[in-house]
Amino acid sequence: MKWTAIGMVGAVLERKVWHIGNGPTLYPNMYIVLVGPPGVGKSVALSLSERILRAIREIHVSPSSLTTASLIDTVQLSSKTVINPHPMVYNSLQVVASELGVFLPTYDSAFMNTLTKLYDGEFYEERRRTGKVNHIRIEAPLLSIIGGTTPSYLNGFLPEGAWDQGFTSRTVFVYSGERIRRDPFKPEVEDTSPDEQHLIDLVHDLNTIARLTGKIRWDEKVKDAARQWHLSGEAPVPMHGKLIQYNNRRLAHLIKLCMTLAVSRSNELYITLTDYNQAFEWLIEVEELMPDIFTSMGVSGDSRAMEDCWYAVYKIYERTKHPVGEHVIVNFLKDRVPSYNISKVIEVMVRSKMLQMVIVHSIPHYVPTRP
Repeated sequence: MKWTAIGMVGAVLERKVWHIGNGPTLYPNMYIVLVGPPGVGKSVALSLSERILRAIREIHVSPSSLTTASLIDTVQLSSKTVINPHPMVYNSLQVVASELGVFLPTYDSAFMNTLTKLYDGEFYEERRRTGKVNHIRIEAPLLSIIGGTTPSYLNGFLPEGAWDQGFTSRTVFVYSGERIRRDPFKPEVEDTSPDEQHLIDLVHDLNTIARLTGKIRWDEKVKDAARQWHLSGEAPVPMHGKLIQYNNRRLAHLIKLCMTLAVSRSNELYITLTDYNQAFEWLIEVEELMPDIFTSMGVSGDSRAMEDCWYAVYKIYERTKHPVGEHVIVNFLKDRVPSYNISKVIEVMVRSKMLQMVIVHSIPHYVPTRP
């Protein structure tokens, strides 16, 4: 529920709260996708989030299934005006997709590029020719997404090069592989589901947050901490090859999380060191599990298997500081590539300098050598 709550706060803030720094203006909207096998609770969390957001009258919640054209039409209809102290006119839409495959049934480059542009809040313009020319201009759009899916869907949906594109770099993929099992015959000691009063309180709090407007302010200590982290290389950096483009947006994700935490704590629009530390902890926590998504995708092409294998070797080497035995790599690859291809994959990884072979007690071992 933590990341769906983060998404909900960003959704109700829309463009009413913003950060201005040495770069483009950032808003608290986020693309958050819960990833895990069936039965881990994704749909429960997302259904509850949609119920809460639809109870907030000022929020425009998108239909589940849209084409590129109908998405733009829906964004255009989701217009509102806020006084702060002068009128602010913008278009903001929230997507809640308990099954991401309904919202994104196939990978369409035009649709994905549109999602990228709407995330950034940039001016949008297009002309369509149907029976007549339809000219659409949206000066200040914004889109937020909270969705859920399985690793196998991502494996089939996203082509190999998609991890280098704008949509995935802007998306926080929240992985959980832990399935909660309960005795179906044992009566519950207490009802752990949210009661109606609790939901009413949540809606009230989000309505209060939705009325906030203005530029976010930062404590000087927070500025120093964020500046030092960014300029020193943003350690710890996710090392999986598919997260290279995501890494370029980690600072933006951190700023958005800080804004979310600040407004959840008070109405002051002021980010404290406590907010920053919590946001940093949440970001690192979710990033540590992101590579597990690729591992759980199952059998795939050799290139993807090599990336996953390199990351697995890297994690073991970082933990033990010792070369990794060949048997470990073989066991990792046997479920990802055909058995007859394992030796070839290891050979290619060595020749491409992803791995370096060393002999330990007459047995081949490997260390990760790619930066």
